[in-house]
Amino acid sequence: MPQFLRPAGGRILSCLAAGLLALSLGGPPARAGTLTVMGDVNAGVEANQPMFDNLLGRGTTVVISRERAQLGRLQDHINAQPGQTATVVAGSVTSALLAGVDLLILTAFYNAPLAYSVTEQGAIHDFLFDTGNVIVVAEASTSSVLTGYNALLAGIGATISYTGTRYDDFGTVTGLPNLPVTQGVTSFALNRYNGLSGGTAVVQTVLGTAVAQQRLGITAPVPLPATALGLGGALALLWPLGWLRRMRGTMRGRR
Repeated sequence: MPQFLRPAGGRILSCLAAGLLALSLGGPPARAGTLTVMGDVNAGVEANQPMFDNLLGRGTTVVISRERAQLGRLQDHINAQPGQTATVVAGSVTSALLAGVDLLILTAFYNAPLAYSVTEQGAIHDFLFDTGNVIVVAEASTSSVLTGYNALLAGIGATISYTGTRYDDFGTVTGLPNLPVTQGVTSFALNRYNGLSGGTAVVQTVLGTAVAQQRLGITAPVPLPATALGLGGALALLWPLGWLRRMRGTMRGRR
């Protein structure tokens, strides 16, 4: 390396080594929640309850915000399971309310708005990005209501959105993708539904996506292969070795 580049070269090597070692050690543990959006207000029928069971997983505490609307049978199903509770909370959504909650459900009757303040959206966002799970079950044909749904989804950090199209697609969807939420679930019953875009399609017909899902939060660091780890360690040693060589040369010059 030319003499005039050696100081800068040493700094570059040390920075590169530090970067590689930091990546190999990783950052904070992953903290992410799952958002599931369903464009059919009748999604909580008995035939679809196994998917909701998967969404709750090992959790026990469910909050249904504002009203249960057309999810009455789903609430009854959850409350019938040992150790599980599903409670309708009519008041504001706050961080204090969501403390200790495993699953938050936002729903409304057909063509009814999902009205949440900026402060409430912030609380839902923080809950979702910190391992909380959220389900949005809403359906509308009025453009202003659909715009409100999309504003809420964007406000909590989602990229899933309502396309504005509503499909008259009755029946049962089979051949669901292999996802954690579909484990043990062979089909999903649909009524009319709003199409969705973004995220991962969970329930999809030839017309459009009826159920979409996405993970939101801090992702886990990607571990580096062993060769990269060795490179990081080697680079970490290069700079001090080069410094020792320069010091030896300086000492010899003074003799």
